[in-house]
Amino acid sequence: MNRSKFFLISLLVNTIILLFFLFIPNFNYLKLSIFALLILNLFFLFILIGLKKEEIITGEEDFYLKLDKIFNLINNPLVVYDKEMKVLYINNAFEKFIGLDKKLIINFKIDTWIIKNEKYLKLALIFFPSLTAENIKIIKSGDPDIIDISYKNEIFISIINTKVNYNKKEFNLKIILDHSQEIKQNKQSLELLDLLAHHLRTPLNQLKWLIEENKELIDKSIYNQEIDIINRALFLTQMIILSRKTEEGDVNVSLELNSIQELINSCLSLFKSSLEDKNIKVEVYLDEAAEKFYFDKNIIFSIMLALIENAIDYNKPNGKIIFNINKDLDRNYIVIKISDTGIGMSEDDLNNIFKKYFRSNEAKEIKPIGFGLGLYLVYSLTKAHKGNIRVESKKNIGTTFILEFPANKEIYNL
Repeated sequence: MNRSKFFLISLLVNTIILLFFLFIPNFNYLKLSIFALLILNLFFLFILIGLKKEEIITGEEDFYLKLDKIFNLINNPLVVYDKEMKVLYINNAFEKFIGLDKKLIINFKIDTWIIKNEKYLKLALIFFPSLTAENIKIIKSGDPDIIDISYKNEIFISIINTKVNYNKKEFNLKIILDHSQEIKQNKQSLELLDLLAHHLRTPLNQLKWLIEENKELIDKSIYNQEIDIINRALFLTQMIILSRKTEEGDVNVSLELNSIQELINSCLSLFKSSLEDKNIKVEVYLDEAAEKFYFDKNIIFSIMLALIENAIDYNKPNGKIIFNINKDLDRNYIVIKISDTGIGMSEDDLNNIFKKYFRSNEAKEIKPIGFGLGLYLVYSLTKAHKGNIRVESKKNIGTTFILEFPANKEIYNL
């Protein structure tokens, strides 16, 4: 019986007794009847309080039962806790992730002492990341807020913090996205690629030297194609090695006063036969104030080479590649725009373009072989060089990459 039904029954009984009072002529009987009514109402009150407690217990059990049915369908670990930091619920995935029995965690009050106990390491990382994690990155603030954390190159997780409301009560909820296995596998793949790249560089350079030494015996067009292929293979090995360095945060920026015009010309020379094959014209518009500035020649060369290769591979025959290089005097930045007249990209592709290993379906059709590291590396190297990068594109019209680098070396604090 619920509280509302019981309340109506008690009200009806009280009404009948009160009506009965109208027909009691004896005053002593009337007093005795009123006393009996008070006792009866106290009895009703105790039962009502008992029903309220039963509803609270039943309500909480119903709440956790619903949580268990829903949240155990989710593969991601999650935990519900109150404002006193007492754990109220964890799903099976959370139990497996922290490696502790669910019975030990439910009603467990989280406190900072767990930081000192290796047994509770993952709980400490989840609840006190600022005190335990080695790296923390805020992805989103507000409700929900999302942070990425890592620990000893072994644990890589995202934590989503939000709130849930039930029966006029508010509870805290954490959802864990575990990337550890994926990142470890990626690192192993990069280590293998890095090893292969180092071993390939020597024979590729030897082959290049051999061809150049005997170029008089080789047809000129064939010679150009061979050198182009070797240079691109060497560039790929360089990209793989740099990719590994960016993963480990081992990219050192060495600044010198260099000419951006000379660097672009050097890059374009490596793709001479490819440009001729597709009859792609290159136009360079350079502001004199931007011609020389302080930059790391190897880093900017790698960035330009990757962007030029893309502008050729995904361009249309008889297309164009246009460079616009200017100095933003207000912000004291060098702005480099590289535009092509190629296949362009969709909105979804633009949102993923700088992600590691990402390649659009159109890109795979045009160039089936590829690692999806080029633009990821371009983004990482640009950031390492204190720069910014963004992209604008329209399907079947073309793409423009916009790079910005500091015009003065003082900003690098080297």
